[in-house]
Amino acid sequence: MTLSVPSSVLAKMSHPAAVFDAERAPSADGLGVNGEAVALRDTVSYENGASGVLLLARLLGEREVAEEYSQWIEGQLVTALDPSAPGARHALVGADIAAHLAPEGSGLASLAGRLRGLLRKKADSEILALDQAMRSGRGSPGFWVSDALGGLGRSLVILANSTDDDSRDRLVRGADVLRRSLVPDQAGLVGRVQGPPFYGREWDGLESHWNLGFAHGASGIAFALVRVGEYLRRERRPTGEVEASVRAYCEWLFSRFGGIEIPMYVYEHEGGSRYVPNGGGPSWCYGTAGQALLMFAAGDFLGDSTIIERGTDAALLSVERIASLGDNSLCHGLAGILAMVTVGHRVSEDPRLDRAEKLVRDRIVALYDSQSSFGFDYSPRNLRVAAPVPGLLNGATGVAIALWQSMEARGIGDGAPWLCPPSDLPN
Repeated sequence: MTLSVPSSVLAKMSHPAAVFDAERAPSADGLGVNGEAVALRDTVSYENGASGVLLLARLLGEREVAEEYSQWIEGQLVTALDPSAPGARHALVGADIAAHLAPEGSGLASLAGRLRGLLRKKADSEILALDQAMRSGRGSPGFWVSDALGGLGRSLVILANSTDDDSRDRLVRGADVLRRSLVPDQAGLVGRVQGPPFYGREWDGLESHWNLGFAHGASGIAFALVRVGEYLRRERRPTGEVEASVRAYCEWLFSRFGGIEIPMYVYEHEGGSRYVPNGGGPSWCYGTAGQALLMFAAGDFLGDSTIIERGTDAALLSVERIASLGDNSLCHGLAGILAMVTVGHRVSEDPRLDRAEKLVRDRIVALYDSQSSFGFDYSPRNLRVAAPVPGLLNGATGVAIALWQSMEARGIGDGAPWLCPPSDLPN
């Protein structure tokens, strides 16, 4: 049963037009390459659109499905190829990844160079915006500029798979500005973001906060720096500054908060700091699991067993708390815990991680529903009724990929398939 679940999920969405039709695909707010706010009809993006399913098809070796998705995505690329079009930013990230996943010789694969050029321009605008904000003392002007899901952190993770000189230059410049965002300010905190906290507390009239999460905050930025550092090491370029920044951030988290109970974010209120706890939530987007994922990546990069052990403690605590999760997804749910523990199991020989990985994997498999449109429904607490969501970040594709990654002995070298296509795809 376990081995068949990812294939069963893919079989339910083998025809992209039937799954990601523009009239039925989920909507989201996006941001254009030039920084303008736009509305996005999410059909292509890697997180929730068709590009994530293309990854699943490649992982499972389903070439015919991969070819159909490649052709369909190619026909949806108006926004990705026109930086002024609505949804360009999200479509661009998804299309760039899809082009590098597309079967060799396909029309989509032939667009890879052009899409990568646009991605480099996206990184340029993010570096400029973040540098100006940092120099003014304001911190990041918003999630979209710096974070590891759609901002500069994400751009650098993707470009770190490149070997061309243009990408190398941006990786060095981008890493420099991200490192500065992890330096404690006068309040002794890092990851300052302008605007109200992501979860919204408009009634407090807040103007800024310090985001410590993985999805949109400082921990995800530190993870992106790890990926840049690995790239520089492969290129035999100096890594000392990146290593120092990653180590300093990992040490700061534990010295500042006294352990693995890291709050989601901190904000100013009536002259003092108030902490918004993760509420025992183990999700990687804002909770304990995201800290564990960073510690595993950072400890492996730095060759520091102490950091890996801290990641192990956070991972095991996350597994203890899985009953508090309301859905199966990578972002907020069980699949994110499984993906995180799988990464830990790859960098640590602690037998407890082996047992934890099996426990979470078996729990997810038991929740597979053959009557569901995609095999797993999305059921966060703010939805009254579970929703059939196909995509990678919040939907069934992400659950299937987390299961595949856990069951496949060879694993995924990147450790975070929802951020960047793995470099060791099956033929």
